[in-house]
Amino acid sequence: MLREIVDRMLGMVHPARYRTAGGAAGLDVTIGGVAIRFNTADKAFDRPFERLASAIEGCIAFERAQTMRAATGNTDGPPPLWLVAGSSVLAAWLSWSRNETALRRKLVLSDQADAPVNGYLARPTRLALGQGAIKIRVRSGLAVAERIELAGLSRCIMTLGRDARICIEGSPLPETVISALGEDLLRNDRRCMSEIVDHPFFTATDLKLAGIRNDGNAVVLDVESHWGPLMAVPEPAWRAIPRDADPTCPWRATGQEIAALYDQVDTGRQLAHRA
Repeated sequence: MLREIVDRMLGMVHPARYRTAGGAAGLDVTIGGVAIRFNTADKAFDRPFERLASAIEGCIAFERAQTMRAATGNTDGPPPLWLVAGSSVLAAWLSWSRNETALRRKLVLSDQADAPVNGYLARPTRLALGQGAIKIRVRSGLAVAERIELAGLSRCIMTLGRDARICIEGSPLPETVISALGEDLLRNDRRCMSEIVDHPFFTATDLKLAGIRNDGNAVVLDVESHWGPLMAVPEPAWRAIPRDADPTCPWRATGQEIAALYDQVDTGRQLAHRA
């Protein structure tokens, strides 16, 4: 029964991605750089099923990313930014600042558990070039800007993860202004960021204010943001993957695939509880 469950799970990825050894009482699986031991005598016998499911999701992401690249003929060099998801504000900043190539050069395609794309771009402040410091981390195809300094403004720092936030130190606003802007937001009257912050980035983009508050000696602004690929996914890449692919991270396992995978995990748990 153990081998049957594991084989059904592994059937979702190419056989070249894994190795198995053992039998009914104990089974070793190596997949995505992870070694997983199934031992029916182990009290935590159910946990390896969860680890295997996670590794299989990584393999699916890697294989799908490769399929998408092959469909576009883009198989040379670092992964394209359409294989990385992040904040729409980060996508806008990368385009405006012409840092798309700099980030792409730091990316690597991985078939490990953190598939499919990883990388880290760090750059110190370069005042002579009018550039602030940058720290952008990509893990498992998700990009988070840990720090982007907007040059020309005193201590203006963007952090762009699930939330897009800007902190301008030393520039708190009068509470009357904060209150007025807050009332606009309640009426769903989203002001352009260029009306609030005088910087070429906001002048060149159509970003909207989503929230504002003072925090000590700083003003903190939330920017309207959504998640998706940092660049538009080419049409051939879309045609190469399942029609029900996640629009935000199309290289990931689909909802149907995940449901089927974790149905097997639940079956494995039941087997473990009977053991």
